[in-house]
Amino acid sequence: MSLGPMPDAFPVDPSVARARLRGKRAALLFILALAVFIIASAVLEIAPAVFGVRIRPVSDRTCAQGVQALARALDRARPSAGGPTFAGALELEWRDADATFAACARTSEGLDAWASLLRLREAEQQLAGGPDGDLAALRRDVGAHLPADLR
Repeated sequence: MSLGPMPDAFPVDPSVARARLRGKRAALLFILALAVFIIASAVLEIAPAVFGVRIRPVSDRTCAQGVQALARALDRARPSAGGPTFAGALELEWRDADATFAACARTSEGLDAWASLLRLREAEQQLAGGPDGDLAALRRDVGAHLPADLR
């Protein structure tokens, strides 16, 4: 049993249908433009940080010298045959790290340098005894935060 063609419950005027279609297109265009804007602003904010484009060297001399000394301590603390563990070797060298952090906390460049040093320390702990080349990028990052004469 066929009911036949169903009549439109609400007949739509062609001009109203065109107006609705234009409204849908305008809304979709607005959403697309908003999405492009959000993506572009995120890329412009994140990409320089990822690639180290805007790294400014530390201007506070105490902070820079402390970060340099602690980075060198990390190199010396690498496990050697029969030597102490990484944490044990680092304990003595990093006992004055709080003073360096206090000096670095005064500026945003100092905090960036401190953060890069902590990333290097964490990687050193996790890769203790592993290949040294894996940490080269992190060492370069710490060096990029230091003034040219301390690199």
